[in-house]
Parts: sequence; C-alpha cells; structure tokens
Amino acid sequence: MTDIADTPQISDALVLPLEVVEAVMDIAVATLDPPWISSIALLSHYFRILANITAFSSVNLVD
Repeated sequence: MTDIADTPQISDALVLPLEVVEAVMDIAVATLDPPWISSIALLSHYFRILANITAFSSVNLVD
C-alpha cells in the first residue's frame, strides 16, 4: 500500500480548473465595488481585461 507521504508532490499550491476561476472572477467583477475590481485587475492580463470591461462599461455624465 502506498502512503500519501510517498507520492511525489507537484506543488503545495491548490490548483483549480480555469473554468472555476473564471466563474468566480465573473461573479466578483459583477458584484464588487470599484476598488476591489481594481485589485482583481492586478492578478493577470486576462483579469485586467475582464475588470476593465466591467469598470468602464458605463459612463455617468454629470451636468
């Protein structure tokens, strides 16, 4: 019987499927305040594009 300690470990980091990460980010940028969306933009190039689309998708003009 093989012990878990004997199996090679690729990484200590948790690896999630990309689809799960994208779903979480879609929900996050749709529900969070602008400062938090800016923080999401710092994660990667893809998430920066996603965050910027959300942040700049509407413009409020004030007289």
